[in-house]
Amino acid sequence: VARDGDNDVLRIVEYKHSARDGEEGNRLRTRARFRVSGAKLTFDPGTHKLKEMGAPAFSPDGKKIAFIGLDADGVTDVWTLELATATWTKLTSDVYAEKELDWSAKGIVFSADATETRHYNLFLVDPETKEVTRLTQASANHRFPAFTPEGDAIAFSGDDSSKWDIYQLSVAAAVQH
Repeated sequence: VARDGDNDVLRIVEYKHSARDGEEGNRLRTRARFRVSGAKLTFDPGTHKLKEMGAPAFSPDGKKIAFIGLDADGVTDVWTLELATATWTKLTSDVYAEKELDWSAKGIVFSADATETRHYNLFLVDPETKEVTRLTQASANHRFPAFTPEGDAIAFSGDDSSKWDIYQLSVAAAVQH
């Protein structure tokens, strides 16, 4: 995500990373190189009146990107972009503030203040049906969700005990409630 004039744009660039370790005297050095290769794609969200994009996450198959979009009215929502067709899809449409997100085969998890106390809790949206399920019910902030590699649990930060800690939530158990 990069700034281009008054709005953000999404740029997809393929690159290769290579690293080489070596010794110089009594020091170990790592030299890393990043080389841009392949096509560069730029997607302009201005046609959907989006001013800013944040928290991008690739779909499990790498064909779509989910992100938090901020529109011209100052409202944030969860969006996806299909890279092959440049199809933009708005998954949430509400007055609440959505923040960080992550994507797994179970869906897209995000934090939002769509709660009775306006604290941020975790929600799961199905990118196909747009059905939203609330995962946590707390009078505390639950932010920065990240799926485990298997996608069966979510790690997140929470201030449940008046200080920030890291928690883990079973997706199956949370969806049943």
